[in-house]
Amino acid sequence: MSVHTRTPSMTVRRQIYVRLKPGAPSALGS
Repeated sequence: MSVHTRTPSMTVRRQIYVRLKPGAPSALGS
């Protein structure tokens, strides 16, 4: 993952988090 790349929106980051943590709270997918 390229942290220095700020091109992707926050939504993309949320989706990545959900993929990494399938047990993440619904707030992330909201």
